[in-house]
Amino acid sequence: TYPNDTLIQVSYNKFISENLNIKDTTYVIRQRKENLKLNLNQLSKYGFNVFDLKGYAERNVPYNSILEMIDSLNQGTENYNLVKFTKPIFNKNKSLAYIRILHGSDGKSLILEKNNGKWRKKIELESWIECW
Repeated sequence: TYPNDTLIQVSYNKFISENLNIKDTTYVIRQRKENLKLNLNQLSKYGFNVFDLKGYAERNVPYNSILEMIDSLNQGTENYNLVKFTKPIFNKNKSLAYIRILHGSDGKSLILEKNNGKWRKKIELESWIECW
C-alpha cells in the first residue's frame, strides 16, 4: 500500500516480486525464463485438454484452423471453455503464486495461496475486459 493512494510506476518483475513478498527481483526474472520449459501437460491428469495456442500461432497456423482444432477437442462434452493462463511464478517457499488468467474477453491477475495442499485465490490484483 502506498500513502495517499499515490500511483507509482514499477516494472512487471518488481510488481510480481512485491505481491509475492520477494525482495529479490532476479528470482522472478529467473523463474520467468525457466517457465518457458514448464510442462503444462500434467493438467491432463485433472481432466483438462491442454492446447498449445502459442505454439500453433508461432508455426503460423491460420486462426480459423486453430479454432477448428479447439472445437474438435470439445466435441461430445458439455464443457466448452478456452481458458488461457500464464505459467505461475512462485515465492521462494512455493506457498504463493502469481498467475494471469484470460477467459473469453476478460481476465484477472491473481495471487494464489497453498493451504493444506490446495491452491486458493488469496488476492485478485486486477481484472480487465478487452474491447474489440
